Amino acid sequence: MLLRSLKHKFMLGQVVATLFSILLMGGFSYDLMVNALKSAQHEKLEILSEQLALNMAEDLEGYKSLLSRVETLDYHRSGRDLALVRHFSKLHSGMPLLSYLNESGQEELKVIDGAKSEKLIDYGEASWFQAAMAKPNEVIVYGPMTVDEYSEPVLQLAQARVDYFGDQFTGVVRGGVPLSLLSRALAGQKIGESGFVVLRDRAGRLLFGSGKAGTMPPQAPRGAGISDPLPRTGSGEVRQGEIFGVDCFWASSPVPEMGWSILVALPHSEFMQEPNRLLVSALVIGVLALTLGLALIVGISGPLARHLKTIARHTRRVAAGDLSGRLDVETGDELQLLADSVNDMTEGLFRANQSRDKLDSLLQSIIDPLIVTDEHDLVIKVNQALLDLLQKTEAEILGLPLADFFPEDSPFSTPGQVRVSLRSGRFADVETAIVSSAGTVVPVVFSCALCEADSPSASGLIATVKDITERKESELEISRLAYYDPLTGLPNRTLLQNRLDIAIQQGKRDHLKHGELLGILFLDLDRFKVVNDTLGHDVGDRL
Repeated sequence: MLLRSLKHKFMLGQVVATLFSILLMGGFSYDLMVNALKSAQHEKLEILSEQLALNMAEDLEGYKSLLSRVETLDYHRSGRDLALVRHFSKLHSGMPLLSYLNESGQEELKVIDGAKSEKLIDYGEASWFQAAMAKPNEVIVYGPMTVDEYSEPVLQLAQARVDYFGDQFTGVVRGGVPLSLLSRALAGQKIGESGFVVLRDRAGRLLFGSGKAGTMPPQAPRGAGISDPLPRTGSGEVRQGEIFGVDCFWASSPVPEMGWSILVALPHSEFMQEPNRLLVSALVIGVLALTLGLALIVGISGPLARHLKTIARHTRRVAAGDLSGRLDVETGDELQLLADSVNDMTEGLFRANQSRDKLDSLLQSIIDPLIVTDEHDLVIKVNQALLDLLQKTEAEILGLPLADFFPEDSPFSTPGQVRVSLRSGRFADVETAIVSSAGTVVPVVFSCALCEADSPSASGLIATVKDITERKESELEISRLAYYDPLTGLPNRTLLQNRLDIAIQQGKRDHLKHGELLGILFLDLDRFKVVNDTLGHDVGDRL
């Protein structure tokens, strides 16, 4: 089963590698082609949307200029409406709706599609009329909006006329351009086989749509049929999204000074027709190449699987601790290199085990307690003498920071302090203390040095500690015998003389600084010997 499993896995790996190589090259080529086509199409959509927006802006400027050229001064002075009607009628091809309003907003004369209209309306409260009156001699553009005179929305233009000196009002000229006339250039624009153009106002309402967009009602609300809001700034930004239920590439450009935007769209399905045909051809070639590759894989996978089984069996023996065996693989290729590497690894482990056993024997033979740390000052090795001193097991000590062995009042209890003390080299026989498992503070002499490494920061530490509890107790006993009476345990003459010398020296310093004096009082008790002789020395000592 192992041979079969390894063989099948190797075959699967080879199949995946071969298939991946084929698909990578085909996919890379396909991606380059799609990206090139997409880039070209994006550029086309960007340029087209920008050009249509500029054309729309130029048309609007033309309508504003046309309205500005309408002559109304003669009518204002003479009141002859026939001449003004004829003048308005001549302009109906460019501006089908023209009317003249007085200062209060009441229409006095109106021409629709070249014919005079008798239906005159008072626009005194209309916002566009008030805006025109607020900016004399400036053409105000408003809408598009629905008006009584037309069956479709109309773009309103208005200009309040005053004379050159600005002191005489000469009337308000109102013009109207139907959406069908305004968007005739967009209606004739062809984008592929199924692309379309959309014109939207500053509120996001649909003003005009060709093709698929033409089925939407005029002035449809913002976002109707469009999943991604149109950009409000910038020009020619290309995106991909669903428009009127169709996944499209589209670009939108703003119409200068109007807040409108023109969107041109090309369905994604139409764009992908040619790449999809090439993709099918590439897949057919890939399947044929994969079949040939499988035939080759079957021929070479058997011997490889057998050698892999031999190497796996050897590594299991090494993991179990058997380092005596060696591999014998003579294939002359990478498998032989692998087998030789495994043999080198086995030989290295065998030698390392021998060196480790010798080092352990050496460490355990050292009488003094010994600690070995890594470069982070964490304990990695101790000998039995240290375990006996601290009354701990090896598992409790390994991994501890070296600073944890010292009590808080020791300078080495601060992490890293031992390494700082080693900057001038090794140190030896520094008196300090360590803490045993019972919490007992054990006085020791501490010696430490860096283990050899490429740099001090990467070096471990090797340290020894020597218990000096008996020496400390002897020193305390000698000090006690020197300054206290062995019979009574009271301070003797030597301690008195020592304390008296210290007091005299302190008195001299205080006298020089503050003028203070030192006094000595000697007290003698009469008949004290009688107390000792009659009542005993214990009573005399208490007295």
